[in-house]
Amino acid sequence: MHGLAADADLSFLKGKLLTQICFGEFQVQLHFHEESTYISVESSFEFEQADGVFEKYVVGPESGERNIHQFANQLTKFIGGTVEHVEWVVDGTLTLTFPTHGKLRVLDDNPRFEAYQIGHGKDFFVI
Repeated sequence: MHGLAADADLSFLKGKLLTQICFGEFQVQLHFHEESTYISVESSFEFEQADGVFEKYVVGPESGERNIHQFANQLTKFIGGTVEHVEWVVDGTLTLTFPTHGKLRVLDDNPRFEAYQIGHGKDFFVI
């Protein structure tokens, strides 16, 4: 739970095409088409369901939580989608809106470790 700097600007994610998702034991990486842009997640995701409710999935093997590896299809549906809207708040929550796939949230909810990193060209954010 490190959060984002108050002056962080993640607007460069808008318009990015998600081309690849890589799964590891304790990490999921989202790779976008342009400018070596990626998000590497070690915490958890939330997916917006049809009724507007968000369901949470953790990346690592957390006991009692829905593990993203068991529900990978929830995440892979975003491949080929372009980020239509991006929101971020200082608590570290990043929300990406894909026009045909819904919303994907990346959470900063692990008090012991980094939650995710974002790379964009020479810029690098650690959250």
